[in-house]
Amino acid sequence: MKVKEKFDINKEDSRKLLSRVVLGLIAVFGVIFIIIGALSMYQQYVYRTKYKSVVGTVTSNMTDSEGRFIPTYIYQVDGTDYTVQSDYSFVAMPAIGTEHTIYYLQDKVAYGVPEYFDANQLLVVIGAMMLTLPLAIYLLDTDSQMYDKHARLKGFTVAILGALYYYGACVILNNYNLTYIFNYSGVLVVVPIVYIIIGVYAMIVSHYIKENKPFHLFKFHKKSEE
Repeated sequence: MKVKEKFDINKEDSRKLLSRVVLGLIAVFGVIFIIIGALSMYQQYVYRTKYKSVVGTVTSNMTDSEGRFIPTYIYQVDGTDYTVQSDYSFVAMPAIGTEHTIYYLQDKVAYGVPEYFDANQLLVVIGAMMLTLPLAIYLLDTDSQMYDKHARLKGFTVAILGALYYYGACVILNNYNLTYIFNYSGVLVVVPIVYIIIGVYAMIVSHYIKENKPFHLFKFHKKSEE
């Protein structure tokens, strides 16, 4: 009987350890995603602040191996025409004459960079959601809801984070339409909503009870004796 009890305890400890390792790995990947997304956002910031810009127009299109369209732009600086091919491909073919912002350095005018949306920016939001996932999971734990006096505050924090994650996705995509965001990536809508639901749930069910440690220790010793 004692052996079985000991086995059960070890098995439970193993499950807890495994869950912590998995959540820890998710958090680590979250940090990596945030770094990648932040670097992408910084690059876009560099283009907008340190490069000059001019309006270019589409002169032709070619297709890549996946059937997506790669436009070539013409732009003019100080009366001289320059052409540049986009590094970004489009699902729908850009019409000839479509205007597009081209960034360039004053000493490298011929090496223009067409403005493009780097989807890696969204990794900031996705990474943040992954990083705070352990907190959301923790709030669903019964012991957390009963013995953590800050459970309601943490629940409120998770709900606010969910709202901020959705808002962040809207800002990055420059669109606040729920359907548009969902069609672009369901993760950017579903996960924030789950966060909000978890946060509100944790606030509602939280019923803090001060843990009586001596009592629990007594029960533990009593079980051991049995």
